Order: sequence, then C-alpha cells, then structure tokens
Amino acid sequence: MAALSDGGVVGTSIELASGVMLPADAVTQTFGFIARKGAGKTYAAGVLAEGLLRRGEQVVILDPIGNWYGLRVAGDGPGFDIPVFGGAHGDLPLEETAGPLIASALVELPTSAVLDVSYLSKASRKRFVGAFAERLFERQKRDPSPLMLVMEEAQLFAPQRAGRGEERMLGAIEDIVRLGRNFGIGSALVSQRPQSVNKEVLNQVECLIVLQLVGPQERKAIEGWIVEQGADLRDQLAALPSLDVGEAFIWSPQWMRLLQRVRINRKQTYDASSTPTVGEAATARALTEVDLDRLAAAMSDLVERAREDDPKHLRRRVAELERDLERARAEVPPPTVHEIPVLGDDDRTLLRDVRDLLARIPIEDHPPRRVEEAVAPVVGPPPRAAPPPPPISEGDVVSLGKAERSVLNVLAMAYPGGCSRARIAVARESS
Repeated sequence: MAALSDGGVVGTSIELASGVMLPADAVTQTFGFIARKGAGKTYAAGVLAEGLLRRGEQVVILDPIGNWYGLRVAGDGPGFDIPVFGGAHGDLPLEETAGPLIASALVELPTSAVLDVSYLSKASRKRFVGAFAERLFERQKRDPSPLMLVMEEAQLFAPQRAGRGEERMLGAIEDIVRLGRNFGIGSALVSQRPQSVNKEVLNQVECLIVLQLVGPQERKAIEGWIVEQGADLRDQLAALPSLDVGEAFIWSPQWMRLLQRVRINRKQTYDASSTPTVGEAATARALTEVDLDRLAAAMSDLVERAREDDPKHLRRRVAELERDLERARAEVPPPTVHEIPVLGDDDRTLLRDVRDLLARIPIEDHPPRRVEEAVAPVVGPPPRAAPPPPPISEGDVVSLGKAERSVLNVLAMAYPGGCSRARIAVARESS
C-alpha cells in the first residue's frame, strides 16, 4: 500500500487504516494491539505513534525488545528527533534508579522519548518501570497534559498475577491505564499474549486492534474482552487465524462505535521490528540527530533539586555543618574577662554606713487597714489643703556635705511617707 502523502495525519485526525480516522482525542484513549508474533502488532502501534508525533503530541514508549529506536530512522519519511534512553541505540544511558528522574524530566519539558529497557535485568526492569510509572502518574496529576504511553510486550509491565517484586510496577501501571485519562495519559498495550495481561488493565481498552491470532488461549482472552463489551462477534473471532499479515479487526464499541476489518497503513519510519531476511547482512541505519542540550539541562536541574530534597543528603549536610561548628569553636580562644570597677572605696564605705544606720532604726508595726477603709468614698467637703511649711529663716539654713546628703536620700527612700524628728533622734542615740 502506498504511503500517505500527508504522513497519516488529516487535519486533527490520524488515519490508522484506509478509511479509519482516529478522532482528535486519540492521545488520551486506551488502545490494545494484539497479534501473534510477526503478524504486525508493533507495526500497527508504530503507525499510531507516528501519527501522534506528526501532530505534535507527546509519546513515551516502554520498550523491552529494543526495536522502537526505529522512530529515529528515516523510512518512507524522515525520522523523528526524539531521544532514546538505554539499549543499543541509546543517546543516554538508562540506570534502574533513574525512573523518577526521567519521568519528571519528560513531564516538565515535555518531550517524547523511547525508554529501551532491553539491557536491564528482569529485576532491574521491574524496579525501573515501577518507580517511573509512579512518578509519571504523580507528576501528570499535578500538571496534566496529553501524553500517550506505549507499552511493548505489555504483559511484562501488567502481568495477570503479580510475582515477587512486581507489585509496585503492576499497581502503578494499573493506575495509569484505569485513571490516567483524567490527567491526560493515554495508553497503548502491545502484546502477543493477551491471556497474560492483567484483566483489570486489558478491560480498560477503548479501541482493540486484533491482527492474525491463531492460539486458542489468545483468542479466548480476546473473546472475554468482547463479552465485556456486550457484543457477539463469533464470526470475527473465527476469522482471526486467516487474517493476512498487516490485516486487522478494529473494535471500538463506545469511543468510535466501530467494528471494521482493515489493512493497517504503511509506516513512514524504519520498521526495526521486522524479521531480518536470511542471508542478508544487517545495514547500519543513521539515526536522526536530536538536540539533547535542553533535556540534559532539565535533568541536571532535576538532579540538583532531587539531591537537595533528599532526606539522606539533608542529614549528611546537617552533620557536616555540626562538625564545622565544633571545629570553629575549638579554634576560637575563650573570651578574656576584664572586671571594670563601678564603685570606689569611698562609695563602699558610705554604703556600709547607711546600711548600719538603717539597721538601727526601729520599724513601727501598723495594724492592717480594712479594705472598706481603704476604698471607702470620702463623704462631706473635701479636706483642706495642708498649710504651707513655715519659711526657713536664714539662720536655719545649713550647708550639707556629700555624706549628709547621701544619708538624707537614703532616709527619704526608706520612709517615703516622712520621718519624724523623734525617730531621727532615736536613730542618732542608737548610733
């Protein structure tokens, strides 16, 4: 079939097969591509990915086989400038601990990418995908935007029964497939073993593309999906083993309300999933250049932020600061204390004399006044002001020295109500 002149995109729709136009919201829908090995399921999913990329949508592929780098290689059309993480054709390495970092970078930029996990061990792959999917879902919830997540060999990421070390990964993928559409995430499940794909995940498919399928278990799994949709498609199921390579049934009961037998359109990029021809030497393919500066800068910034927010890093930093403080304290000599005298010897002598004088003055006991007397209002005319003291004659004026004035000041403070001459006389006799 000839390649489409417009690359498979018509307006805002994507032509997956002749006469089958996917609506504009295809990026947030859930697709299932099911077929036996070599029948064209990955090829068909690639046509969908190409259409979304040409329309400017974000596409992220989890690739455990290592074939999706073909999107970077020109075929009937140019390749796409999307980065490849990991695998034989990776622009950047892919470490099992980098899942959260990569997910955050893809959402913040945003950018499409191929995550080739084919070089990771099974255990490492499970840890990477679990952490990546969790962070992707979390970030999309906070900052929703359209994104299609393609999962090649989906049964590896969403197994029917979670084995040891797969619980986190399965839970995260199930959240993305079941709830992701609310936050802009669409999914494309690609599998040759639908019976091994978690049923909670498979039943979320809105558009099922089934190519040639011969195994009874595989067809039974597809029949289960059809029954869930409330349809009777026994004739179509019976025809699955006889489909040509690249020929498919497309079922979309609710979203597109479509049931049609079609032939998938040609890809525009290199089909890296095709089986090599016997006796033909492999030809090196040039990958489209990709600008990694923006991605590297974003990831560098994310690494620094993650490092600053890491509790372990913060604890280490606190310990370092405490050690620096202890060293600084050890290097600084103790402060020298200088005593500055405030009172002279004469002042001390005067204070002792005043203290001794006050100690000799008897303290009169006064019975406590009743509250009523203290607060009783005054009845009658106001009291007359006390007559002014008699003027002091010139002969009564005496000159007081410093010591006498200090004694009088102390007496004034000790007896704010006044002190009689008799009391002073007693004090003098006592001294």
